[in-house]
Amino acid sequence: MTPKLLFLRLFAYAFDFVVINLLQYGLLFLLAKYLNFSTNLITIGGTFITISFFYFLILEKIHYTLGQFIFGLIVISKDHNKNIPFLRVLVRAILKSSVFLIAFSVIISPFLKGKQLLHDYLANTKVIGRKEYYQSNL
Repeated sequence: MTPKLLFLRLFAYAFDFVVINLLQYGLLFLLAKYLNFSTNLITIGGTFITISFFYFLILEKIHYTLGQFIFGLIVISKDHNKNIPFLRVLVRAILKSSVFLIAFSVIISPFLKGKQLLHDYLANTKVIGRKEYYQSNL
């Protein structure tokens, strides 16, 4: 993975992180206002993990999150081209739901085959530029 691609991916993840936080605070606000739901560290963490899991699960099945779309990236399967089997999307969603695992993934990526991030390596997927993908499939 080139440094440029790594930075694009980090910026895309940062954008997704902001979107997930906005969704989380909106949900917590609605729960607190209409259901007298009290928030604490456990409910904040739980809602973040739940929302981020479903965010990545749903959007990466259609090949990109909002951040990846804005930064011109697409997720593809290494062996099935663009179509990603559900189990691989599930693996990616589980691993990407943890900010700690993303940080760990960036640290160990130089040591993995193809300098991939951990969730790409385990799910047998890769992230490339959309222009690169569409040019190779013309």
